[in-house]
Amino acid sequence: MPTYNYKCNECNTKYEIFHKVKENSDDVICPSCNSKSSTKLMAAANIGVKSSHSHNTAPLQCGMDSPCPGCHLN
Repeated sequence: MPTYNYKCNECNTKYEIFHKVKENSDDVICPSCNSKSSTKLMAAANIGVKSSHSHNTAPLQCGMDSPCPGCHLN
């Protein structure tokens, strides 16, 4: 389940809630003051990229001087 960040509109407490995407955010309750008035905050995506090969100093097959994003020829 994804984590959603909220800010209470009553006491300004920021908190995280784990719930399904399709669950109604109207049912979120502030853990500090029990208010149902909250705002969902935007969160930065946490995306990581793993490489299964070591860095190659040979020229790239696609002709670029440096790796191009998403290039399958690196």
